Amino acid sequence: MSPATESEPSRVQIGGLAELEQIGRNMLQKSIPACTSPVTWSSPPIKLTLRELQSKGESHSPSHSTTLVSTPAMASPGKAIADISLANVFVPLESIKPSSSLPVTAYDGHGLRVLLHFAREPPLGRSDVLVVVLSLLSTAPLPVQRLLFQAAVPKSMRVKLQPPSGTELPPFNPLIPPSAITQVMLLANPNKEKVRLRYKLTFLLGEESYSEVGEVDSFPVKCDEG
Repeated sequence: MSPATESEPSRVQIGGLAELEQIGRNMLQKSIPACTSPVTWSSPPIKLTLRELQSKGESHSPSHSTTLVSTPAMASPGKAIADISLANVFVPLESIKPSSSLPVTAYDGHGLRVLLHFAREPPLGRSDVLVVVLSLLSTAPLPVQRLLFQAAVPKSMRVKLQPPSGTELPPFNPLIPPSAITQVMLLANPNKEKVRLRYKLTFLLGEESYSEVGEVDSFPVKCDEG
């Protein structure tokens, strides 16, 4: 057998296999669409709570966590409030010099009178303080006991009553000068406002007790030195 006859069947076999492979490729390409568009499903957006968002942010970037810090509101600078306390202020009665201002009658009833006398000068180092001396006189035929004078002023002021010289007055005797009770009152008024002093006066006249209230607004802003 010659070599030419032996190689012919091999060539036919190889060519047939190539044709079959080409046919298979063509069929595969025809069965697959040239362009396929991806299928998408529309779904409503998922709303996460604040806790879930914080947890999600911490899980993705734990090294860059954000801490919310509430900053308190800064108070606007206001005017400095002067110390108008009278706790450490004391004026002895014998050191007070009266001014030329006329006394003011705070109370007059049941034979009992309360007069306000104004001092010429304020206490040393406290030019905002007005010094007042209370005089309590009785023209009643009965003894006056348990005398108590209390005072109150607006919030922008301060008032202080030093201990009185006594709490009792004897029955009035026209043949001798009437007895009197004195008491020093300090009034701090740094803004030089009009003073409205409210008072309460309680006392026992004979066997009957009394409680009187009133108001005084006739205070000098600055006493003269006449």
